[in-house]
Formats: sequence, C-alpha cells, structure tokens
Amino acid sequence: MRSRRFFQFFNAKGQMFSRLVTGFILAVISLLAVSCAEREDIRKPVFSRDAVDELVETSETAGYHVVQKGETLYSIAAKYGVSVSSIRRANKIADTTSIKQGMRLSIPGKDLTQKSDAKPRAEQAPRSAPSTSGRFIWPVKPVLIGSGFGIRNDSKHDGVDLRGEKGDPIVASGNGKVIFSGSGPTGYGKMVVVKHDSRIITIYAHNDENLVPEGQEVKQGDKIATIGNSGRARGYHCHFEMRIDRKPSDPAKHLPEPK
Repeated sequence: MRSRRFFQFFNAKGQMFSRLVTGFILAVISLLAVSCAEREDIRKPVFSRDAVDELVETSETAGYHVVQKGETLYSIAAKYGVSVSSIRRANKIADTTSIKQGMRLSIPGKDLTQKSDAKPRAEQAPRSAPSTSGRFIWPVKPVLIGSGFGIRNDSKHDGVDLRGEKGDPIVASGNGKVIFSGSGPTGYGKMVVVKHDSRIITIYAHNDENLVPEGQEVKQGDKIATIGNSGRARGYHCHFEMRIDRKPSDPAKHLPEPK
C-alpha cells in the first residue's frame, strides 16, 4: 500500500516537472523565434521602386495635354519626361493605341497651366548632380544603421534602416513640403514623403505615427513622425530614402558622417 502511494506521488511529481521543463523550452524557443524574426525582417527587401514612383507622381500637381494629330502615348511621354505607364495609370488607359486626336490626357507631375517647353528626354543634356552639401541631416538620432544602402539578400535596398525605440522622433532631413502622409505601398506601412525641390525627395517609412499632413511646409529638424514597425517591419526602425530625379541615392553620400 505504502509502495503504491510512493509511486503515485513520484509519478505526479515527475509529470509536473516534465510539464514545467516543456513549458520553459517552448517559451525560450518562442522568444528566440521572435528575436530572429525581428532581425531578419529589418533586412527584408520589401520595397517597390515603381510603387513609390507612382505615389510621388500622383501626389504632385497634375496637368493636361490635348492629343495632337500623329501623337502617341510614347511621344507624349517622351515630351514631358514621364513614363508611358504613369500616363496610362492616371488616365485609366487599357490599350495604348486607343488614344485619339483631341483627347485630354492628365500628365502626372506636370503643371500645364502654362505652355510647356519641355524637350523629348533623348534631346535633353544630362544634368549634373544637385548640390546637397550641408542641406540635409539624419532624421533619427543617434544614427544607428541596421541595414545600409545597396544590395542585400540579392535584392536592392533603396534606403537605410535607422534603428530606434517605439515613439522616438523622426525629423525632416531638410526644408521642404510634405507631398504624402499616409499608408504607403506594400511593405512601407505609415510613410511620409517630403519634396525638397524639383529634383530631391526624402522618404520616411514604417512610422508608428505620422505627425504632419500633406501640403504642410516643414523646416529641417521639424518632428514629422515617430519610429514604429508598421508595414512589414517587426523591428522598430525608420526606413529612410533619398531620391534624386526619382532615382534612389545613398543618403550617406549626402549627409554628415554619423557620430
């Protein structure tokens, strides 16, 4: 009798101990999985250059072009220095051969209230890089780069990922105007886009909160958002891009050396 009670007691304690050990192991595995997911997610190439180009084009002033005899979407796109796909999207054109003389087409990013003297892109002389010396600062301090510009995981990373804590301030890198504030293309989450001049824009993504509306003028250092993990980023950071003539450029080439 005593022997049976002893073994029952021993078995009960053994099962309890086994449950505790199993629970501890599962908890450790879960924490490691989350940590690895955060480190991996901050490196994911989840950004679409075309999607951002479309967003910027539709955020700027749109104008109209009246189709003339003999013109095609390709010749019109070349005339204004925009892509055929952007004109098709703006005007919901399914067939590129369907345009007719007299049609009024919206030209994204172009103010046609005055007669345009734009030359076809092929005839325009290459422009030198704009001066950025002293014009821009890092949007997050301290500057802790989690992932740099360029190739990562066999894909292009069009910006830099600046680490921080949830709610840390994100400031405007330079003087400019907010042309977008909202949910960005897939992967970006909450995003703010600032246009600094006719050639340079900066992008701030994965925000927890956007603090400025579209159309607002901002000064360098103004708080425009807070660090978050919206979109496809689980680790808290700010994805920061600088685009010159719509092409991504490494911010480290234009901003002071991080200290």
